[in-house]
Amino acid sequence: MNKDEILKQTNGGLNVFRHYVPGNWRAGKTFYNPFYKDTHASFSIYRDKKTGDYRMKDFGNPDYSGDCFALVALLEGRRCSDKSDFVAVMDKISNDLNLAMNAGRTNAPVLTAIPACRPSAQTSPRRISATAERPLTAVELDWWAKFGITTEVLERYHVSAVSEIIFPQGRKRATELEPVFLYHFSGDKQSTRKLYAPCSKHRFMYLAKYENQYFGFEQLPSKGETVIVTGGEKDVMTLASMGLPALCLNSETAVPEESLLKVLKERFSHIVLMYDADETGIRCSSELCAQWEGKYPVSRVQLPLKGDKTEKDVSDYVRGRLAAGLGREAVAAQLHTWVEQVVFAKEDEALAPYLIRLSQPPVKPEAVLRVNHSTMAAAGGLVCITGGSGTGKSNYAAAILSGTLNTVMGEVDTLGVRVAPNVDQKAVLLFDTEQSEYQSYSNLDRLMHRAGVVSQPDYLQVMNLCPMPRGERQAFIEKALESAAHRHNGVYCAVVDGLADLIGSANDEEESVRIVEWAHRLAEKYHMVLMTIVHTAGMPEKVRGHLGSELTRKASAVVDIETDKRTGNSVVKMLKLREGSARDAGLSMFGWSERQGMHVSM
Repeated sequence: MNKDEILKQTNGGLNVFRHYVPGNWRAGKTFYNPFYKDTHASFSIYRDKKTGDYRMKDFGNPDYSGDCFALVALLEGRRCSDKSDFVAVMDKISNDLNLAMNAGRTNAPVLTAIPACRPSAQTSPRRISATAERPLTAVELDWWAKFGITTEVLERYHVSAVSEIIFPQGRKRATELEPVFLYHFSGDKQSTRKLYAPCSKHRFMYLAKYENQYFGFEQLPSKGETVIVTGGEKDVMTLASMGLPALCLNSETAVPEESLLKVLKERFSHIVLMYDADETGIRCSSELCAQWEGKYPVSRVQLPLKGDKTEKDVSDYVRGRLAAGLGREAVAAQLHTWVEQVVFAKEDEALAPYLIRLSQPPVKPEAVLRVNHSTMAAAGGLVCITGGSGTGKSNYAAAILSGTLNTVMGEVDTLGVRVAPNVDQKAVLLFDTEQSEYQSYSNLDRLMHRAGVVSQPDYLQVMNLCPMPRGERQAFIEKALESAAHRHNGVYCAVVDGLADLIGSANDEEESVRIVEWAHRLAEKYHMVLMTIVHTAGMPEKVRGHLGSELTRKASAVVDIETDKRTGNSVVKMLKLREGSARDAGLSMFGWSERQGMHVSM
């Protein structure tokens, strides 16, 4: 069969595109390219006015341009400019679309697995019928046994034999040298049925085909540890005979439906790809792993095979080892080991960042804030400052920030907290969600005055978020920190004055847990001290709502500030110090000084 004959039988190539391109698309209309993560619908399949044949065009990816042969060549990793490759592409199309079936005879069986067709909408079978469907003979069972496939598995997967195939132009009889088998994808009447003639040039074709039917899916357990996605029906049964549940996507170049992946994720802890060891199988399985990374628990196994026609898939792997004298149990154990290695390697990789090993001590974070001789917060720490309204929480945090301006000559009154100098002049940020813009400006002015700095350094940024909608503040803070870290080689310290104003309610447990985890991640990400200010719940030393409870658990220090009723000064008490004793930290006091124009230690 040549190029013109294929185009004539496939409506100018349109049927070829419909077979290989999944989705409910229309010719002449643009749509998302299903073969990669397309972000713009700029892919189209259209009719060429000059030739009358159908072609494809992707304005976002020039690789997807040309006729139906170019598409199949791209999917198969071949080149149409290469004569042998183009012949293989035509054979692939002819085979997959049932355009021809070899009626000749070969001298010996071909014992390689054959890629299946891509699942698609139900197709009307050509006038082909398999007659005298019958059970397998002893000779045929022996042939399957070479791949480790048992009689029980053949029965469970609805595999039978066919005596004769009738074509419009004649008929083909099956013989012992050229057997023909019939796969039923399910036990239902509306089942995809596929002929498999392993010793013929064209080894398979469909008698009936239904959308989203996958060989082996019906036989999968309802729940399990691992499921294997492989290349062909024979591989599925080989794996099943070895005690490994499997299914195939009908083609290694097929892109699985999202619905199938969701079901597999719900039913199995691990999805393992075991494709052919040739160039196409390695490329396609690697691309799928990269595409599913983070969304589905997927790994890939590459068996130790040559990758040529005689040794490229799991059926060849099992056949070779059985022929070498290994028992079925030993071969099954080998396969299980290969699968377990990649699964647990993936798990070990996921666990590695969180493992603590005595032989690999992490770098001890430097103390940034100290109270007396106790560490209040180290780099990566979270601090909660709480107290009633008007107790001086914001002034206390601003005083601490003034100590991070390391250009100061002499000692800065940081209200009882010793601040390690910001030697590298990393970014220092204050996000105010509670006070007016003028009050934020006044706080900045006092901060600078306290530090003895005349001009504001670039690395010090004060931002008032009150005009911003509550739902947008969290993302804004993330962007501001990222930008500041980039421009100043890191962030030294940040303050969120009014953490409760980033969520709907401080009494919402789910939101509270989320926002505290978010704050903790930011502190660790930028290796900075993050101070948060939260009101008390109307009683001393009780931080507000679920938010306060979560902060109390996660913070390295919890500081309570209350007003002394007799003097009007602010009293500072450490409620919690993760490193050290809050009792040993003692009490401190600060109050307003008219002479100095700021709060000072008392």
